[in-house]
Amino acid sequence: ESAVSMMTGMKVMEPGSYKALTDGFVLGMVDTPSSGETCQALIMGHSFDDGVQVFAAGGMSIESVSASFLLPVRKTVSWTISVLKKKNNPIITFWWIPIGTAPSGQSSPLASKSLPIEVELTATNNPSTFTSEQRLFLLPKISSQLYLENFVATLPDTTPTVLATDFESGKPICFQWESNGTHYQLFEKNQSKPVYAGPDKTYTLPNGTSRDTTFILCASTNTADQGQPQDSKILYDALTITVPNPALDSVKSVKTTGNVTVEEMLNVTGVAIMNGKLVATQSAVSMMTGAHVIPPGSYTALTDGFVLGTVQGPALNANDNCWCWISGESSGLKVESFCGGRFSGGTMGYDFTLPGPGSFLLPVQQKATYAISVKQSPDNPHDAITKFWWIPIGKG
Repeated sequence: ESAVSMMTGMKVMEPGSYKALTDGFVLGMVDTPSSGETCQALIMGHSFDDGVQVFAAGGMSIESVSASFLLPVRKTVSWTISVLKKKNNPIITFWWIPIGTAPSGQSSPLASKSLPIEVELTATNNPSTFTSEQRLFLLPKISSQLYLENFVATLPDTTPTVLATDFESGKPICFQWESNGTHYQLFEKNQSKPVYAGPDKTYTLPNGTSRDTTFILCASTNTADQGQPQDSKILYDALTITVPNPALDSVKSVKTTGNVTVEEMLNVTGVAIMNGKLVATQSAVSMMTGAHVIPPGSYTALTDGFVLGTVQGPALNANDNCWCWISGESSGLKVESFCGGRFSGGTMGYDFTLPGPGSFLLPVQQKATYAISVKQSPDNPHDAITKFWWIPIGKG
């Protein structure tokens, strides 16, 4: 019963591969130039870990056709955007729409990016017939021998640097280290999740610690927030911080009439009831728990979420007409999408085929019933390819 403010702005992105530092959406659009020039384009968005793939085809032959797709992306999931086909000069734009902001104040959703290399592909040796295409080539980096040393704690904002191992309860602690790793995780005693994870070689724990604590630093050549692959190089170091005035370990209840500020994680094991606004504009948001494929039918949602439906021709270069409709409905809201026909024209001086793929995104509330369906044309030489994903927000 309250407004939600979690989206923090849009950023134009170039085709390539990325890794999301927060939940968000990728919007891809194809439009026609104001000049009315004949043009076509087919664009794609792909979320690798979830297996979600969406397309949009647009341009201008006899009349203008604009198209777009919306790709949901979870925090830490790798995703890519690309232009599969392009003729002349259609207007192609991609946006990254984050829910929240990236950790450590970073505004870019990038954790890694492939290098786009433009090549010219042709079946002849006549330069006037060359066509410019864009392909993605992932260039691996091989790191040198990993090292980790000089893991120390210092008093914040002191010149020269003052080393320390004894800190008052709740006072900031600045950790520093030297390493040639690419990713670091700092763990506090009895906590399974790191208090810091990222590429920086220094971190200030704003509220320090309330009791004697051993901190463990993990340096690796991996960029994942959690977990390490078998081929990743890993080194560990430890540092013990003492507290002369430790706080009480447990509090039965807390009641306040003023503001409460939580600098680190707020972990609620019971029910959290909010009667006001939920605002998350200064930190990352992680609520999506993974998309999974579902067949057409009727369902009851165990949690809030989205249904993503996609439809495309039997092949990207199919020469046969193929018509298919997909639809989704919940709580009185109905969405549809379809694919069909061929975009080609010998009289227009080009030979370019598009299967006209489509997609929809249906929001579903917890405990609501939703239904998804597919309608293939009986005249199809081959059925269109359809797929549906349930994308829960939370567990369900």
